Amino acid sequence: MAQFETHRYTITVPDTLARQIEQACVEEGRNRSELLREAFRFYLSNGPRQMTYARQGPAQERLKVEEDKDRLLEQWALMVESAPGFESIRAVSGDVDSVAGEPIA
Repeated sequence: MAQFETHRYTITVPDTLARQIEQACVEEGRNRSELLREAFRFYLSNGPRQMTYARQGPAQERLKVEEDKDRLLEQWALMVESAPGFESIRAVSGDVDSVAGEPIA
């Protein structure tokens, strides 16, 4: 059987987070090491941006949704401007030079 080298870390967390960690351990029947290993794996596989939104809460989630909507609107506007099959939309919106108040580049 293969032996894996392990490392021990000491971390400091606020009381509220410590209580949440302990509660999660009880609810899931796992120890702190298992729970924190999973949290680090999630962070490393999903990237800091995903964790940032999860950590900051609903206001930042709404911001992320708004950023996604803006990105999709920009993609749609570019597609309408140039892709075949959108001629009728271009004819109707030919005089429009912005989408949602933002200039179309």
